[in-house]
Amino acid sequence: MLPPKLAQIMLNLALGAGSLAHQKSCSNSATGSASSLFDKSMVLRTALPDAFDLEEMAGGRPVVTILDPFCGTGTVLQEALLAGYDVVGTDLSQKMVDYTTENLSWLQSTFTTPGNVIDIHQADATTHRWPNSTHLTAVVCETYLGQPFSAPPAPQKLAEVAGNCNHIITSFLTNIRPQLAPNTPLCIAVPAWYDASGQATHVPLIKHLQQLDYHHLNRRTPLIYRRPDQVVARELLILQTT
Repeated sequence: MLPPKLAQIMLNLALGAGSLAHQKSCSNSATGSASSLFDKSMVLRTALPDAFDLEEMAGGRPVVTILDPFCGTGTVLQEALLAGYDVVGTDLSQKMVDYTTENLSWLQSTFTTPGNVIDIHQADATTHRWPNSTHLTAVVCETYLGQPFSAPPAPQKLAEVAGNCNHIITSFLTNIRPQLAPNTPLCIAVPAWYDASGQATHVPLIKHLQQLDYHHLNRRTPLIYRRPDQVVARELLILQTT
């Protein structure tokens, strides 16, 4: 399950991507080390007013619509609602869609949620066509992380799991790219696998994001979320459509 605090961070990273892209373009003509140009404090700083400047207003509030194509139990969408954003969610599993619907209904009946639930439905993120997708403000999701491991898997097993995850996530990014407006930000969590020595295996697609028509805004600063000794970590990719 995605921790709520991490969901909040991912929303902020996505909505601050415009500021990060500006920093990236400035760094291309600047001198200095990668760490000085892209330290973690810079990456984690948000720029929500910049993101809101381009949005239309409804009822005195900015219209910000977040899509989670792997909504699961709805953690990202709940945090987005509480922050005042409108939400759209899909998941391959109808069971997960039901969980999300129930959780969002409870949230709205228990707390003040300035955002609106636009649509929650079952869909395959690798083939689905989302209505009005060019009007989405950002895409925020935890993608398929594959099989959980309590100990580092054998190399053959790791290659199998990593290949499967890479195929699903690549298919998703390929499918959604033409449906999004230019410069749409995404923050997605993908798996990274750690062995006993602390070395990580990353999904191969990270090296080919430009070929998929995405800017990888935190390419020089990998963002890994994991507990000590955790085998399957979450790697956050901050992307922007070309």
